[in-house]
Amino acid sequence: MILVVHKNWQWNGGIVGVNSFGFGGANAHIILKSNPKPKVPATPDPLPRLVPISGRSEEAVNAIFDKRATKSLRNAEKLRGIFQPIDKCSKDLY
Repeated sequence: MILVVHKNWQWNGGIVGVNSFGFGGANAHIILKSNPKPKVPATPDPLPRLVPISGRSEEAVNAIFDKRATKSLRNAEKLRGIFQPIDKCSKDLY
């Protein structure tokens, strides 16, 4: 089926072709395929973790912690997933 896209719409993956024909004779064609990332289950890790958080004031530290911790305090697995990439984030709120 060929679908001419004239507005944004939800793409659920698969393969799509894009063609462009310019007035000056330029032609461009590309075929795109979705690259879904498989969900990898978290491995159990019973080790405690030290989470370094710093800020100029107590409010700044609380703001950083609240931003991460309020997402899920009910589930330890989810909480570990929230803090796992902390080294890639800014630890200071200046």
